[in-house]
Amino acid sequence: MRLETEAVMATLTVPRIVAALRKVPAKAFRITELAPHLIDAKGKADIAKCIDQQGELNLAITEVEVYVRDTKTAARALRYIGGRTSDEDDD
Repeated sequence: MRLETEAVMATLTVPRIVAALRKVPAKAFRITELAPHLIDAKGKADIAKCIDQQGELNLAITEVEVYVRDTKTAARALRYIGGRTSDEDDD
C-alpha cells in the first residue's frame, strides 16, 4: 500500500494539482437557497418554518458538512506535497 501511495504521490505535481483545481466547478449549496425561506420579517430564524422544513434543512446541513470534510482532506493532501516544486518534478 505504501509503495502504491508513493507512486501516486510521485505523479502529483503542483502544476497538475493547480490545473485540476481550476476545473472544479463552483458549488451552490442547498442551504443558500433554503435560508431565505426560513427567516421572519425581522431577519431571525422562523422556528415554525425550520421545523416544517426540517428534512430539507438537515439534508442541506449534511451537504455542507460533507463538503467541509472533503475540502479538509484535499487541503491535507496539498500540505503533504506542499514542499515540492515544479523543478523537483522534472528530475
